[in-house]
Amino acid sequence: MQPFSIMVSVVVPTHNRKELLSETLRSILHQTFRDFELIVVSDGSTDGTDEMVSSIADTRVRLIRQEKSGQPAKPRNTGIREARGKYVALCDDDDIWVQDKLAIQVDAMEHNGEVGLCYTNGQVLRNGVLGERPLNRRKIFNNHFYELLKGNVIPNSSVLIRRSVFDRVGFINTDPVWRGIEDYEFWLRVAHEFPLLYIDQPLIQYRVHSNNITFSRSLETRRAIGVVRHVGRLFGISYGLLPTLVIQYAKYWTYKLLLK
Repeated sequence: MQPFSIMVSVVVPTHNRKELLSETLRSILHQTFRDFELIVVSDGSTDGTDEMVSSIADTRVRLIRQEKSGQPAKPRNTGIREARGKYVALCDDDDIWVQDKLAIQVDAMEHNGEVGLCYTNGQVLRNGVLGERPLNRRKIFNNHFYELLKGNVIPNSSVLIRRSVFDRVGFINTDPVWRGIEDYEFWLRVAHEFPLLYIDQPLIQYRVHSNNITFSRSLETRRAIGVVRHVGRLFGISYGLLPTLVIQYAKYWTYKLLLK
């Protein structure tokens, strides 16, 4: 296999978020780790996003335009397919990276060759103010597959994935039924095949605003149940999922009762 000419390919899918995207891209381009390309996939943007990205005077930036799909997974997969790096980093178009995020993660992955995916903790950014509590309060350091069946704890914008992982598990699922939860389905497929590595440091800022793709807690839990059952069928797991499904259904009905 030919050696990679670039260490990291950063993939940022976007649609009509010019102002937020600008801040996101600055946080990526100001990383202390410099050996990366930045692939921005514009999913039918019409707000001047393409012109803004094209005007960035940095040879590491690549803009890919495609027709609007309405599904974050599709432009994300487009960027992954175009990636030339040894690792692929994902970032949503409204989140922020801490300056040494890539440096810390690349070092960790280089020292753990068996790991397929590395993710980190983060902080919530709301109206320009960082929350005091960490984004993720459930810490997993081993048995990621079975622990993730209890719920998704991986922030999308924090992940760094070994490029060879996609050759083995495939790309992010673009079936509309998983829209908004397709990342969870993908993490489970990766965790079933590879060890995962968690870095308990707040290396991203997860921006909360009115345009986030969000669901009620009960609906989100119901969709998570669907993912767990789907993954169980995919890998031939049946009775082993029973305790997890009982927990998930208990959470679902608890949220439903609280919402009444």
